[in-house]
Amino acid sequence: MSKTFTFNAEYSNGKGRAVSFNAEYDALPGMGHACGHNLIATASVAAGLGVKNALKSGGLKGKVTILGTPAQEIGGGKAKLIQAGAYDNLDCSLMAHPGPKAYMFLQSIPL
Repeated sequence: MSKTFTFNAEYSNGKGRAVSFNAEYDALPGMGHACGHNLIATASVAAGLGVKNALKSGGLKGKVTILGTPAQEIGGGKAKLIQAGAYDNLDCSLMAHPGPKAYMFLQSIPL
């Protein structure tokens, strides 16, 4: 996978922490693939815009990035983006994934 199929939107107001939000998407065959990537992307864009507005308010310095992460189901999208350097110079990268019930699962993986 090349970075051609990704996107990123960045906002920075100076030196500080750098955070990204993964906006996952896939183009899979068949109807009814409902694991929530539409919600993941929507939540990531909303969170990224919220952090941007917080940074613009002037109380914090830093950078926020919304990173398009394709091919999550059948292509190892994030692994290839790591190899391409997309996560370099970030303090953390976040995403939320919907599920069939209310629960919290926290996993932290050092890169």
